[in-house]
Amino acid sequence: MFGRDWLGSLYAADFSRDVNGWPTVLALNIDFRDAMDTRLALTDFHETALVDDAAAILNLDLYRSWLESHPPLRDAGRAVGYRIPLALGGEDSLSNMEESDLDVYWQLTGQIGQSR
Repeated sequence: MFGRDWLGSLYAADFSRDVNGWPTVLALNIDFRDAMDTRLALTDFHETALVDDAAAILNLDLYRSWLESHPPLRDAGRAVGYRIPLALGGEDSLSNMEESDLDVYWQLTGQIGQSR
């Protein structure tokens, strides 16, 4: 893992796949129980995709909406997640989101997803 975003998605290098000798990037999202292979080399993801398409990759419009009524996250161990997880019927909306500890959120959301 080399990074994470404000929603708690994790970004990891997949050394089992490469593009021009560079590992590809996996985007891991616990809420949707998804591991997406970006099919981009680590360098391309960092130097091109995050520059040209940051708004979509990082969901910056939603982040701006979050900041209208919440302070920015100040601790790298925190993220914004769902109060009622999507797997339990929670809404995919700002009104169902809260700041939480990233590790705890991944643990609990992962356990809920496994039990379904």
